[in-house]
Amino acid sequence: MMKNLLILITLISLSFSCNQKNKEEKVQEIETQTEQTPQKPEEQPKSSDNESKQPNWSYDPYGYLTYDLDSLGLKYETISDEIFQSRYKESEWVYLKNSEITQFYISSDTILNIDTFRFEIDFDEKMNYNENAGSHYGGIAEMRVIKNGKQIQQLRNIEDIRAFGVIEITFYDINLDGHIDMSFILSEGKGNFYEYYIFNPTRDRFEHYREWDYIRPNLYNKSLKQFLTIPYGTAIVGEFALYQINGNNIKEIKTFHYHPINGKEGSFITIVNHN
Repeated sequence: MMKNLLILITLISLSFSCNQKNKEEKVQEIETQTEQTPQKPEEQPKSSDNESKQPNWSYDPYGYLTYDLDSLGLKYETISDEIFQSRYKESEWVYLKNSEITQFYISSDTILNIDTFRFEIDFDEKMNYNENAGSHYGGIAEMRVIKNGKQIQQLRNIEDIRAFGVIEITFYDINLDGHIDMSFILSEGKGNFYEYYIFNPTRDRFEHYREWDYIRPNLYNKSLKQFLTIPYGTAIVGEFALYQINGNNIKEIKTFHYHPINGKEGSFITIVNHN
């Protein structure tokens, strides 16, 4: 009896072991098939090798620029410098004459007479303090604007951002409306940038138009009331812009990127229209 029971237990154990082995082999076979089954196209991860890469600016500035413009969905045109010069002829685009620009460097109390205006300036030598230098560098505490003998405006706290102890003021008709305007240095870097106080004949006062800040007009087309800005960049690569003047306001209508093109001689300009 005991012997028969042992034989039965042994047979059951062997049967269970075989079944378990068969199950494990089945599972392993299924897993192997799963690994070998290719994913559907939509399930396959995208390869980074297939993605476009932006060219290196140092070696291919034109490729870098067009990649950027294409990614933004902007339309552009690339022309040679010779074609650009033919479109913007020197006879139509001119620099302001020296006689049209008046510039002053203010470091003390003074009075300026420009056209029908008189500017009475109070300079405060202790107006601003430079922590690095450990000294004051001053600024214009007050500027009284007088027109035809009547005071029309007061400007206060005009700072010398360069900490030279001198305020540079430039007067000229920046928006080509026949009235004198004035500018102050706003910041400096590769050339100075300015903020502009444009004369508003309707309100009879100079007003700061922030849309002009950091703009540096270079060449004017007086008949079209447009101007080209001073190029910003290096001698080889950079940009400038075309602005339309509308009263005291301006609108950028084109951006010009100048650059070389690999394998081609000469300089080229890529034009981006904002209309």
